[in-house]
Amino acid sequence: MMKKHYIWIISISIITICIAIYINVSSSQKLTPVDLKDMQNNVAKEVSFNKEYQEKTMEWAEKNAKGDMELDLGFYEPNEHSDVSPQRNVINYFMTGLLQDNIDYFTSAFDIEVLSQDLFQSKEEDKELVVKEIINRISRNGSIEGLKIKEAKEGIGPNSNRVLLELKYSDGLSKRIEIRISPSEYAHSEEHHHSTYSIVTSAWEIVKQIEGTVK
Repeated sequence: MMKKHYIWIISISIITICIAIYINVSSSQKLTPVDLKDMQNNVAKEVSFNKEYQEKTMEWAEKNAKGDMELDLGFYEPNEHSDVSPQRNVINYFMTGLLQDNIDYFTSAFDIEVLSQDLFQSKEEDKELVVKEIINRISRNGSIEGLKIKEAKEGIGPNSNRVLLELKYSDGLSKRIEIRISPSEYAHSEEHHHSTYSIVTSAWEIVKQIEGTVK
C-alpha cells in the first residue's frame, strides 16, 4: 500500500509540474493585439515632433555658433521625447513602413550594415526597387489588416532582443515572424551616452518566414 501511495504522490507531482510548465510557456507566448491606426498616428506625431525639434536646434545653433565653428547637431542635447520604449518604437516604424509602403520608415527600422547587405544581395541596381520588393513580399502586396505582438510581463525591456509578431492578412492568412533587435550605444558628449535600437534580422530572412509553410 505504501508503495502505491508513493507512486500516486509522484504521479500527481509530475502532472502538477507539467501543468505549471504549460501555463508558463503559454503565458510567455501570449500575443497582444495592436491598434494599427494608433500606431501609425504615433509614428506620424513623432516624425513631426522630431522635425520641429531639429529645426529649432539648427536655429539655436546658428545663433550661438561662434566664428567659423562647424555646426554639428551631435553637439547639442538630443530630443528624448517619446511615448513608447525605443525597442517598441523600432517595431512601430517597421510596421508603419509596411502598412504605408513607406521606404523611409521601413529602412529606418533596420541596422544600416544589415540593410546594406540585404540590398546588395539583389542584382537590381535601383536599390529603392529592392526595398519595395521586400515590403511587398512581407506585406503580401499591402494586405496586412491586423497585428499582434508578444508582450513579456515586463514589456519589451532593455534586455529583450527578440520580438514575436503575428501578421494577419486580408485573405485570412496569419503569419508569425520573429525579429531580433539590438541596441547600439553612441556618445552624444563625454557626459551623455545614449542607445538606439534597430532590427538586426535580415529583411530577406523575414521574407522567408512569411513565405514559408502556411500555418
